[in-house]
Amino acid sequence: MVVVLPRAETFGSKFAEALSKGVENGANAYNKARDLKRQGQEQSGTQGLAIFNSLIKDATPEEQANFFKQSADSYKRGEAPQDRLKKLADMATGYKNKLTNIEEGLEPEKWSQKFSDIWTGDSKESRYNRGEVARKGLNELPIAKQRDILAKKGFTPEAIASKTSPLSKEASEFFKGIPDMKPFQAGNKYNPDLKKGSQPTSLPENQKEYIGKELASFFEKNPDANPLLVRKELEDKGVNWRDYQDMIKTLEDSGQLKIDPYYQSYLSRPPLGPLREILHGIGIVER
Repeated sequence: MVVVLPRAETFGSKFAEALSKGVENGANAYNKARDLKRQGQEQSGTQGLAIFNSLIKDATPEEQANFFKQSADSYKRGEAPQDRLKKLADMATGYKNKLTNIEEGLEPEKWSQKFSDIWTGDSKESRYNRGEVARKGLNELPIAKQRDILAKKGFTPEAIASKTSPLSKEASEFFKGIPDMKPFQAGNKYNPDLKKGSQPTSLPENQKEYIGKELASFFEKNPDANPLLVRKELEDKGVNWRDYQDMIKTLEDSGQLKIDPYYQSYLSRPPLGPLREILHGIGIVER
């Protein structure tokens, strides 16, 4: 019996062809599995976000993005759909309960409480400090959520800023080097630069230019410093809110500074309205 062997080149080409098809099939299978996994993660993220939004009506975009990612990641663990959905619901419920505990732990601001504080010597700040657990939980939340909760509790924009984004020690030290501007204010009878229609606390142009340069230097070193707290530091030095607003606008127009839109509306109005300024002066309300 004669056995006919395939020619080497024929065998080699068929082997190469089969190998190529195998590689192609393997790649197709891998791509299909990868696409299915991505679809599953996307679906899981969408399902989780729907549960989250049904429980937390005022969620911030950052909160929603975080929960979507957690929900999408849960698909990787390969759990049965019903088990996975139950865990997502438990996660969302747990987060909602955390928010509730935080809000209940931070006592609300009430006008009546202010008069009670004067009588008892208590304060909103001390009540805030007593809510240690709530405060710790608050600090774990996204900044936008912290702002929302504190605003609901009656904390003013400056008070919220001091709790969510306080100035660093180095940033606060910077302002100690700026001299008191009060003697230069337009309302000072010794100031020869008083202009008709000037605000009593307005500064002459040369002094505003000086402060503007100092402000530019400060933000160059501290680009993330909270502009509301910077305003308070300069106000203590005798720079009024209108002059500060003008300086900030100059820095923005020159591209030296970019202010978070959240703060823009607060910078365009006085820290305190007329009534609150009077009440602040006698210790009834804070800035």
